[in-house]
Amino acid sequence: MSYDCKSWQVVPNYDVLNRKKNSGSAVAEARNRPIRILHHLGSLDRGGIESWLVQVLRAIDRDAFKMDFLVRSGTSREYYEEICRLGSRVFSYSNSRNPFAFSRQVFDLVANVGPYDVIHSHLAHYDGFMMWVAARCGIKLRISHSHSDMRPIINTEKPIWKAYRHLGRTLIGRYATLRLAASSEAAAGLFGLGWRSKENTQLFYCGIDLERFGFQQEKAASVRANLGIPETATVIGHVGRFENVKNHAFLLRIAKAACNLDRNVLFLLVGRGSLREQMRAEAAALGLSSRVIFCDPRPDVPDIMMYCLDALALPSLYEGLPLVVLEAQAANLPVLVSDAVTSECVVAPDLVEFASLGASPAYWASSLLAKATKTRRECARNVLRGTPFDIRYSVKALATLYSSINQ
Repeated sequence: MSYDCKSWQVVPNYDVLNRKKNSGSAVAEARNRPIRILHHLGSLDRGGIESWLVQVLRAIDRDAFKMDFLVRSGTSREYYEEICRLGSRVFSYSNSRNPFAFSRQVFDLVANVGPYDVIHSHLAHYDGFMMWVAARCGIKLRISHSHSDMRPIINTEKPIWKAYRHLGRTLIGRYATLRLAASSEAAAGLFGLGWRSKENTQLFYCGIDLERFGFQQEKAASVRANLGIPETATVIGHVGRFENVKNHAFLLRIAKAACNLDRNVLFLLVGRGSLREQMRAEAAALGLSSRVIFCDPRPDVPDIMMYCLDALALPSLYEGLPLVVLEAQAANLPVLVSDAVTSECVVAPDLVEFASLGASPAYWASSLLAKATKTRRECARNVLRGTPFDIRYSVKALATLYSSINQ
């Protein structure tokens, strides 16, 4: 299946534009056309990777670089309309667990709507299958981009999944022409502990759009009002999908301890995921139904950070380099982060503190409440400006990498 962004219809196969590749016309077209990139990712939800790629698409020279998206799940359309409006296309595929069916679909896609100069894949070990298929398709630049460190869960997996991940790493090592990682831990998690000595392997930090964090006094009261949150409440926030890695069960225990310490505290949890309803039920069981607000993903997270939250909690079991911590620093929002998260995310040390996952919920609660009482400046985004965590830096760096195919 694929989505035709022009008509918003689900259509069979990949002949979306009814364009069959003619070898002669393809050669002629290649002489004078933009560099064409196909990004391979899980979905287009409002997650960290997805939001980063959309921000890249907004900022990149779209006359010089044509970005399309191949997603494993066709159910979410959160970014579809904007992506299509910006001149890109979105395709989805089925049978993702069958590498042979997957390869046939990718071959069909490239034959019908290609050619592509770059494959940029963001699906961890599954990148290996994409790198293999892309090499067989003759795509010159094949990028595997690691965004997370999954080693904590890999060690507990069944042998069949360990074998799958080993095969994925092997295929990446053999067929990827460039390996990127969002942090040192993410690099070690996918490319091995010796990644620094491997050819064509490097760190590539993802940036955020700092212009979204400009302080506007007129918004200060309206954001809380729109969420139904009293102006006098102390609000602790979390932004992330409801999956095991984000450790919401522990977060709710923190919320319980915080509510015991402060009758005026509320928790705002922004996200969607397979565990959301389970966490809602657990919050009710803890007597927190009136103290924990569950909020769908939304485009105004910078406003929520700047005008609604007093502190942010991130008790993740593992991460690559969480963009939400960068966003919090841009909003001058204090953050308490688990010690499983890399210190590479710290740009403003006065805003970020690490805590052990072995510490008690009461310790986390008291630390968050202490942070929430500190006076905040209007905006701290300038500390990130011009660094690798600035989206403009990301765009320039990507443009340089993509343009290497012409060298």
